Amino acid sequence: MVKRARSKPKVIFLEGIHGVGKSSIFHGLKRLYSPNNFKFYPERLLMKPLFPFGSQDIQIAFRSELHFLQQMIERNKIIETDLAKKKGPKICILDRSAISVIIYSKSLGIKDKDLQVILDLYRSVNWQENIMIYFRAKPETLLSRIAKRGSLEPERLQWNEDDINYIKELEKFYTIHMRKMQNKMQIIDIDTEGYNLDEVISMVKLELDKLIPRKIPPPGQKLLDSWLSMNNP
Repeated sequence: MVKRARSKPKVIFLEGIHGVGKSSIFHGLKRLYSPNNFKFYPERLLMKPLFPFGSQDIQIAFRSELHFLQQMIERNKIIETDLAKKKGPKICILDRSAISVIIYSKSLGIKDKDLQVILDLYRSVNWQENIMIYFRAKPETLLSRIAKRGSLEPERLQWNEDDINYIKELEKFYTIHMRKMQNKMQIIDIDTEGYNLDEVISMVKLELDKLIPRKIPPPGQKLLDSWLSMNNP
């Protein structure tokens, strides 16, 4: 008897500019899916960063992004360990990825030599992610959502989140990076403009359902199911 090779797990990361609702979508999906087949990995292992993200001080910005990248590397090790298990997860959902470190570092104008340190460290890792779901919205919409949610923690006031020029820079670098990546991994691009959170989660669910492998019914099962449905109205 020939054993079927185990299908490669789907490691899906949710990506997008702050304010798009990415983390809310992540937690909504976590409530929706069974932990038997899905495993969810949060954005940060340490809830409080050592330095403020998005700082206009370039050196502080560099240290913040480096700190975040180190957390992403540690999370990647955890995912590798989980996937190596005999009954590891079939689908992994990640809140953000290390790609965002590259995007935010470029958008913040981090010095070339410091950016190179980040790029070298990023390229030294065997990242497990193979599918990106990118969420987009107009810069003005992002600002409106940021204002509505308020600063979740006082420290976020230092994160430069409500600067529209910063958001436009992020949008530019995400667009450039996604063009480079489109032949390397599957990218699902979801426009959240004009949709509420529940509607966006439903859109993501439709995409995820396409990725979930379906079990092939045994011979005759389809006929049996059809007979049962006709005889059990």
